[in-house]
Amino acid sequence: MKRKFFCVLAVVGIFFSTEVFAGIYFKTWCGVEGMTVGPECFKNGYDFGEYLQELNEAYCDGQRGKIDWVSDRAVELDFSL
Repeated sequence: MKRKFFCVLAVVGIFFSTEVFAGIYFKTWCGVEGMTVGPECFKNGYDFGEYLQELNEAYCDGQRGKIDWVSDRAVELDFSL
């Protein structure tokens, strides 16, 4: 009985500690890679593009340049208990 209770408790704990969010993976012109929020968090594509350029400037010593983003529906699962 105790074993079933702890198994159910563990499954419920994993369920509640899972984080799922939409985001993108990006790569700046100077080679820095990371993950951030996706375009759905912005009013329009222009604001999203400006945000990506700000990331580029922050990671590449204030220089603007080409920044690639490779996925607009990334999902991350965090099973921290």
